[in-house]
Amino acid sequence: MKRALSLLIISIVALLLLGCKHTNTRLNPPVNLRIQDNVLYWDSVPNATGYEVYINLVKYDIEINQFNLDFLTPGTYEIRVKAISTIHQPSYLSSPLNHTVEPNILVPKNLKISESVLTWDIIDNTTGYIVLINDRTYEVNDNHFDLSFLAENHFYNISVKALYGNKESEYSQVIVYHTFFTTYKNLLVLFYRDREEDLIVDFSEKLNVYIITNDNEEVIDAAYYELSPNTLTIYNTYLVSLDYGLYKYVLFTSLGKVNLEIKITNSLEPYIISDNNVTFNNEDLEFEFELFGGIIDSITITKGLEITEADYRIEGSKLIIKSSFVDNLFTENSDRKRLIVSYTLRKDDKIVIGFIFIKKPN
Repeated sequence: MKRALSLLIISIVALLLLGCKHTNTRLNPPVNLRIQDNVLYWDSVPNATGYEVYINLVKYDIEINQFNLDFLTPGTYEIRVKAISTIHQPSYLSSPLNHTVEPNILVPKNLKISESVLTWDIIDNTTGYIVLINDRTYEVNDNHFDLSFLAENHFYNISVKALYGNKESEYSQVIVYHTFFTTYKNLLVLFYRDREEDLIVDFSEKLNVYIITNDNEEVIDAAYYELSPNTLTIYNTYLVSLDYGLYKYVLFTSLGKVNLEIKITNSLEPYIISDNNVTFNNEDLEFEFELFGGIIDSITITKGLEITEADYRIEGSKLIIKSSFVDNLFTENSDRKRLIVSYTLRKDDKIVIGFIFIKKPN
């Protein structure tokens, strides 16, 4: 009995000694730390059952010998790894691996200007921006820049690039900004399509014209005109391609905006095309005119009678007198043999007065 008890005690002591021997064994520290495709790898440590990854002293517990670093934001990091085990002492920390996460190099976009302030979409992780205005640069910290210091009556090409420490993006797309805030003068000129001359606009002073735009804010090709210090010559070949009517342009000059209106017309006087001597046939009477861009201004009738807008209508270059009106006038007075309708045509400063003679049918 005593012998059996002694053997049991000896066995227990041996097991305790054996257990203490395993606990005192320290794992080797991980080696060959490396990063590929944003994943941290290291050589597997024998007898390790897990690892602790330390990134700038922040610990992450994992079970395998790799760790995804996609969550890291731009910056510089020191990375160490420790091997751990359930029966061995953990290793010392590995040698450090320094890792830098570079920011995505994004180009500023969505540039806008409102009330003389330039803005663009904010970009994370930038250290500033460079604003390029023509050939001058301005460094700023925020995504806005006050343009109120720019001289008036000029055009400016503006773009922005982002700074990332010692790196920088490409410049953004260029936007064009102008400081033509006031109108210097208004001009109205006539161009006669039936003539072969170019249109010469006299400024009566020296003006430096930068560009010319039409009513749709489209820039007019410089091939269509010629500039001198005091005049603008618009070529006939351009103007005759336009229909009759009023065309509006803006000249951006060194003294401000000049609003130019060109009335395209014809030097010929308007006239009636249809026969002005007609016999009433109980139908509406229709008369056509060549107006050359003018208008049928007014209609009157024989003295003592009255014609109103309810008795006729004007459709472009046509005058239509209603049959009911003519019939009533001949019916109410059987002795009336004809009616005389007077018309007035107007084109610019030209006024033409003519007559239409309407005979009573036999």
